[in-house]
Amino acid sequence: TYEYQVGSEGAYSDVAEFTTDKAGRKNSRFFLIGDIQDPNKKNLESIVNILNKDKYDFGVQIGDAIDNAADLGDWKEVGDLLGAKGVGSVDMINVMGNHEYYGDANADIAAAMYNNPKTREGGYYSIRYGNIYIATINFATTKGQIREAADWLVKDAVKSNATWKILCTHQPPYFTNSTGGNDVVNELLPDAVEKAGIDVVFSGHDHTAGRTMPLKGGKVDEEHGIVYYLCGAAGSKRYPITTGDKFNFKELF
Repeated sequence: TYEYQVGSEGAYSDVAEFTTDKAGRKNSRFFLIGDIQDPNKKNLESIVNILNKDKYDFGVQIGDAIDNAADLGDWKEVGDLLGAKGVGSVDMINVMGNHEYYGDANADIAAAMYNNPKTREGGYYSIRYGNIYIATINFATTKGQIREAADWLVKDAVKSNATWKILCTHQPPYFTNSTGGNDVVNELLPDAVEKAGIDVVFSGHDHTAGRTMPLKGGKVDEEHGIVYYLCGAAGSKRYPITTGDKFNFKELF
């Protein structure tokens, strides 16, 4: 565990700390936070208070942490809650949602805030915690971007010997909002997820919470299927569920 301060003479932050990963870790605990995207951070503040009652190795912010990337005040409020003052030394994986590009088409601001290896649209990377392989795919607007990310996922994930393999992507392959532009994700990603040996997929974008039945080839397969989670919304914005009967959701709320 390391203690640190940030600043310069006469203007230092409070002392904070972070703890590095333990060598040989076999189990990891993590949490996911769905679309925040709300000027009012009361919901997020309540979530952080709950999280701080327990211990986690890492957390995932699934995208759209802010509504407009050019609003630095919004970034500060999110940073206070998900940074050192909020969840402390818990390492945060941040997925790029479409709102990370609003007001900042090249995502230069989000790149500085998140320090992700790749912050461009359709960008991707993977990391590992203990026995968990985690792949992330940013929000994408073109079929070419999604196909490139899908091809990378298959090649990258099969090289990992992790016990569990998960994918975190802002756009859900199986969705509830027909106006969210997720059809191309549904067309291209599930096949790659299956070839890559992914166990669970976590997504946002639809501002709905739920999970599918174990799916393979779009059909229920209790033995070999993959579960797809929608991570809800940490803000107040919601979209109507318009495709709930189209896909095999076990729970939606």
